Amino acid sequence: MKTLTSFRRPRLAVAMSIAMVAGSLAASSGTEAFAATPNTLDLKVLLIGDGPSDATTAAWESALNTEGVPYTEVDADGASSTAGTSTATGSWTLTLPALSSGTTGLFNGVVIADSPDDFAAGQLSALDAYESTFGVNQVTATCSPAPRWAPLMSPEEP
Repeated sequence: MKTLTSFRRPRLAVAMSIAMVAGSLAASSGTEAFAATPNTLDLKVLLIGDGPSDATTAAWESALNTEGVPYTEVDADGASSTAGTSTATGSWTLTLPALSSGTTGLFNGVVIADSPDDFAAGQLSALDAYESTFGVNQVTATCSPAPRWAPLMSPEEP
């Protein structure tokens, strides 16, 4: 085994010191990129329904309760037993709870028990922005094919 001679040891120590100082300077200059707190999510589902008399909403409530999944239910205003008919489509309104607190999203999933088409224009804009910001997925229980959903559909394989 070869040992370092006495004149090489100071050079090695100086080189190591320079490398350590350079490394700490590089690390400190990159802290700005890590200074921002990443978004986090609470493990809770937001269930948007049509009230307790709606079979689809009741089925989602039952499934979430059976599995022990914590959730908050919000029912649409203007929803009725005529959901999905031409008189109800596009007329529902919704009062959402707080979706986030700073960098913490309060829901890690969203279930819409009926079709998003039932809601008036702009009623789901805050929800869409929240889902995009926090990377939250949405399940839509009932939705008919429509041109507005075409960009979300993948083309069929040949």
